[in-house]
Amino acid sequence: MRQSKFISLMLVALSLGPAPYVYSQCYYPVSNSTPEKVISLNQFATENMLLLDLEDHLIGTAYPDDSYEPSLLPKLAGIPELATRWPSKEQVVLAQPDFIYAGFPSAFSAAALGEQSQWHQWGIGTLIGASYCNPVKGRLQLEDIWTEITEVAELFARQSQLQRLKAERMQQLAQLRKVKPYRVLHIDMADAIARSAGGWSGADLLIRLAGGQNITANLHQRWVNLSWERVMEENPEVITIAVSQESTPDKAIELLTTHPALKGIDAVVNRRFVAIPFTETMVSPRLTQGVQRLNQALVEFQNKEQQ
Repeated sequence: MRQSKFISLMLVALSLGPAPYVYSQCYYPVSNSTPEKVISLNQFATENMLLLDLEDHLIGTAYPDDSYEPSLLPKLAGIPELATRWPSKEQVVLAQPDFIYAGFPSAFSAAALGEQSQWHQWGIGTLIGASYCNPVKGRLQLEDIWTEITEVAELFARQSQLQRLKAERMQQLAQLRKVKPYRVLHIDMADAIARSAGGWSGADLLIRLAGGQNITANLHQRWVNLSWERVMEENPEVITIAVSQESTPDKAIELLTTHPALKGIDAVVNRRFVAIPFTETMVSPRLTQGVQRLNQALVEFQNKEQQ
């Protein structure tokens, strides 16, 4: 029965025809109307919707990376979470959305929902967030965290909510403390090698805004893999560790403190580790909270040195 219903829904959607026009590399509408029934994929995409008071448009979410921003939890209540990672095509079609908003292009890979063009043929518009759909061209600046959510605000006519959000977050950043420019390594995952953030990543921007120096700033990529010998040579003073479904700080800290090549590096000797939710390293307004978190930790490290 479920399979026949799935096929029936696809046939109905097919009758709507493909998208009439493609506006950009990342946004594919199938009508001129504002989307009413949206499924968001990836936590920062969901948070962007909620920050703009668009919870009434959300009929489902998927792929939370860590804990949602606490202030958004009341808005999230009652919205179905379709999957902890990618939902199946059947789950999405049965929810009957008119729009899918994904944070990462991998949402429309063969391993996830398949190509965007298929969904357009079924009458469902799609958006891959500009932060990761567009090719990276250099080091990010503060204004880049607003690019994607600005597109969403324009799509749903939420410019006033966006302006209030920007004013609030910029005021918070204005209160950051000046700190010693610690040399920082960000680790996304740690095992045989360190998966780290390159100089063109959200984590690099986070580190700079917090007052630190990213030791991989000269690597012109979003993500880089480093050998532990390279980490030893760079001798970071602080190590930030992403917290997500895929990794925990406890596991990374255990590796860092027991690895023979790492026992002598400054961050390990002085136990300067900072756990940062993965979503706070994304190129979105949530990054401002990661900046505040790291800045506070750097202030504490500095005060301890001065005692």
